[in-house]
Amino acid sequence: MDSGIDYNHPDLAGNIWTNPGEIAENGIDDDGNGFVDDIHGYDFGNNDPDPEDNIFHGTHVSGTIAAQGNNNIGVTGVNWDAQIMMLKIGDFAPETFAAIQALEYGILMGAQLTNNSWTVPDSQALRDAIAAAGEEEQLFIAAAGNNSNDNDISPSYPASYDLDNIISVAATDENDQLAWFSNFGATSVDLGAPGVEILSTIPGNNYDFFTGTSMASPHVVGVASLLLAENPDLSAEEIKDLILSTVDPLDIFKNKQNRQINPSKD
Repeated sequence: MDSGIDYNHPDLAGNIWTNPGEIAENGIDDDGNGFVDDIHGYDFGNNDPDPEDNIFHGTHVSGTIAAQGNNNIGVTGVNWDAQIMMLKIGDFAPETFAAIQALEYGILMGAQLTNNSWTVPDSQALRDAIAAAGEEEQLFIAAAGNNSNDNDISPSYPASYDLDNIISVAATDENDQLAWFSNFGATSVDLGAPGVEILSTIPGNNYDFFTGTSMASPHVVGVASLLLAENPDLSAEEIKDLILSTVDPLDIFKNKQNRQINPSKD
């Protein structure tokens, strides 16, 4: 769930989910799911069937999850063979209602987990939609946010909703330290993953380095999808427990409020 994907990118095209019940560009809702020509997903922000990435964010995140491996180009995702359903929820800013619609669509079409590298204001409707996804055994993996903030005190949504099917992800750097910008929280953030200078796919058949908890969350999604590939019957709770019980404990996370903040960044 993001800004869309450059689904023609050569490192991603082979791993883009295709709706088996829909015929492309015939103007008909072939599978009767309420969406016309939703071949690879849907653009819920603009209410059309073309979830193309007009910026870079969703394409970059997708490459970290599932850029193809052993193809002699670019980068390799955590899961080389994951199928990515394109659920676009906005261009430059996510829209809460679009996110709710995307969650409901993902459940309807069988998505077992979502990556959520975005933040929005607190919304009871969104919380209810994420909880409903959990009831359908869908795991919701979310970026903790980029404000050097203690989410226990000042929550960042949707990552901070206290729901069993959410994994909230902080960003770590190349030294296994909490990234200077990353939000954290003893009870509201679950783990950290690489989020500094991450090389991944961007639109136009290109690649670039980006930094943020947005880049950390898809690493965890890739791991979760590998677990599902090994055992598709795992519940959301079982996947979350497997991930959180096998992380590397780091001393930096034992004293989050005393970490160094980089004063040269804004």
